[in-house]
Amino acid sequence: MSIANATYTRSTSLAASEARNYPRFFLETVRDNHSSRHHGREIFREEERVEIIMPGNPYTRPIMRVTEEHRQTWPKQYEAFKAGQEIAAEGTPLEAWARMRPKQLHELKALGFRTVEHIANMDDQAAGRVGAGGQDLRQVAQAFLNDAARMAAVERLAAENDAKNAEIEDLRLKLHGLEQTIERVAASKEPAAAPPVLASSLDEFAKPAANAAKNS
Repeated sequence: MSIANATYTRSTSLAASEARNYPRFFLETVRDNHSSRHHGREIFREEERVEIIMPGNPYTRPIMRVTEEHRQTWPKQYEAFKAGQEIAAEGTPLEAWARMRPKQLHELKALGFRTVEHIANMDDQAAGRVGAGGQDLRQVAQAFLNDAARMAAVERLAAENDAKNAEIEDLRLKLHGLEQTIERVAASKEPAAAPPVLASSLDEFAKPAANAAKNS
């Protein structure tokens, strides 16, 4: 699946083809012919295998030895396999799609479909195996993903706006607090008294004037 301008688009590239399929990694016990001949007895070893599951095509599921290309194509699934875990197919599970009826769900899973993305990505041949409504089901799945992408974009914008509004309100409160502090400091200040040296000088200057007034 690719999202371009919040719109679901189908691609004919190899990547899109890989997106339609998903792997099942497992270990297979195989006879080691060289070691068996060398030791004169049956010797077996385990090899990594991968089964390529193609939703909509239950008849063709190639099994092959795991290569580096497989590991790079499905890194999460391979890492889970190495860790002894099972990983669900990426996407929205069909069980979580409200329009799925129990009968339709069982039929689709029997064809190898696990997610809404598998339905949206299926080719015409797979759509034909789904039945008469296969083409319509693909369009409905694509519309569902379109709506989900648009809703996700709207929710992201709303979250960003909420964060910005909260930041602005925080700055407003801080500015208001600063203004109140400045007002309190200004109100608490009294007129400054003359420095002692200046006051003494003024007294000395005033004495001759006072004496002159007395003599007159």
